Amino acid sequence: MVAGYRFIRVDGKKIAEHRHVVEQREGRKLARNEIVHHVDGNPLNNDPDNLVILTRSEHQRLHHMGAKQRRWTVEEEDRAVELENAGMTMMQVTKVLGRSISSVGDHLRKRRKKVTFSPSLPLRVR
Repeated sequence: MVAGYRFIRVDGKKIAEHRHVVEQREGRKLARNEIVHHVDGNPLNNDPDNLVILTRSEHQRLHHMGAKQRRWTVEEEDRAVELENAGMTMMQVTKVLGRSISSVGDHLRKRRKKVTFSPSLPLRVR
């Protein structure tokens, strides 16, 4: 692994696994100016559905618009839910956590989907 990315050998050449996965999916070699972006931000998740081809300029804009993106920790997700449950608005949660409103909204929706209800069982979280 280099910088959090998995590398493999193909025909004796070292290649980033995510690039190889996309090349197989697309049926062609990627151009030098094509960047493979991990949609979920996890460089080890090389599922073809998690990988998108961007130009260098698109990728630059994505990662350098305002604050640098960083992965959400479990503690940060828990805190976002806790703050929302305490009555804070989404805008207030974004300011407290230093996150974009879209990122906070996405993570809160994701966490809400994990909560399941059963009439005969108590509330449980997967």
